[in-house]
Amino acid sequence: MSIDYSRFKFGKGVPAVVKRQERKDDDQDRQASARAEVWKRDQGRDRATGQPLSKTDLDPDCRGECAHLRGRRVMPEWKYDSCRQVLLSVANHRLMHAGLLKVIGTDARHPLTFVRVNLKGAELWRRTR
Repeated sequence: MSIDYSRFKFGKGVPAVVKRQERKDDDQDRQASARAEVWKRDQGRDRATGQPLSKTDLDPDCRGECAHLRGRRVMPEWKYDSCRQVLLSVANHRLMHAGLLKVIGTDARHPLTFVRVNLKGAELWRRTR
């Protein structure tokens, strides 16, 4: 025999799995919105090189990604903030994570300075965009 919970004053509430899925959906919506703003603001061009980018190209030099100016784990409050993200090619995004492309500045609505260095730390080029 099952228990009829409708007679109790307090229900069990929303199941944890449903809450988790709602949070996940909200997170994905907010990230997608921020990415759309970044693509629009940067006009589909790599902020470091000015090269036009595509969302679907297989070439890592031609496909664009939104890169956080500081890591999402370093500055989690910037995770959904489009002014803390820039559009870079996949190749430049990888260089940024490897420490070979440095970004000077914290607000993408204003000009940022990109510095490309080699493995020894010698500067190869510097651009402000």
